[in-house]
Amino acid sequence: SSYENFGSGCHALRARPFSLPYYGNQHFGIFLEDANYQHMGQPVMLLVGFSKLNVDFTLFGAPGCRLFSSAEMTMFLGLMSQDAEALGYLPIPNAPGLVGLKLYFQNLVLTKQNSLGFAFSNGVEATIMKL
Repeated sequence: SSYENFGSGCHALRARPFSLPYYGNQHFGIFLEDANYQHMGQPVMLLVGFSKLNVDFTLFGAPGCRLFSSAEMTMFLGLMSQDAEALGYLPIPNAPGLVGLKLYFQNLVLTKQNSLGFAFSNGVEATIMKL
């Protein structure tokens, strides 16, 4: 497979790829859903990185929340919809040299569910491929 979901999000946040990560895909993105409908109308960000992490935020006031992706790039996606969903597009350039590159993604949502004020989705590892 060209992608893998890993780890568990906190506060029922689940992320997954919207389409396959092949070079030239102008519609690649990460889809986020809140299974408990707790974050509708809250700001959402997408973290994009080159490193897979596993940092526990319990000591910072967010029990059960972990940071799974480094954040070489951060994108503001707007507000979580009334359907408790968000989608972040990250078009992949038409560059064959990107084949094999691993990218890590994770969503971050402002929340009132913990004292840190942030909730994290699971992580997504995507390896850019040739279609």
